[in-house]
Amino acid sequence: MITSLYGQSSVQKVLKIEKQRFTAMVNKDTSYLNKILADSLLYVHSDGHIDSKQSLLNALVQRDLDYKQMELIEVNYRIYDKTIILSGTMNVNVFSKKEAKTLNLKIHYLDVYQYNYYGWQLIAWKSSKLN
Repeated sequence: MITSLYGQSSVQKVLKIEKQRFTAMVNKDTSYLNKILADSLLYVHSDGHIDSKQSLLNALVQRDLDYKQMELIEVNYRIYDKTIILSGTMNVNVFSKKEAKTLNLKIHYLDVYQYNYYGWQLIAWKSSKLN
């Protein structure tokens, strides 16, 4: 692990943002999400579907994806200067309009937060189904 001047306090901030992001996705809080998702966001879902920031926000508002629960099981991190990479496992309960059903998924995820003018923002997310 590479450390930086941002260190452990930044990891704690990012973990807090991460948990708030999950709550915001369940609550469809696009105002909060708009602040912490980078405009250049690359969001790769467990089925391979790719969203940008705007298409993800649209999917939440239109309830194409209706997240019911997002629960962290395990989280690890790496710090690289102004970038923190989180990885781990979690349970996700989401209604998918495309699949016309509720999916109960255990996933492995990798996400990347970067510190910029706006503070810590999510720039990338990738998840893979474990079940």
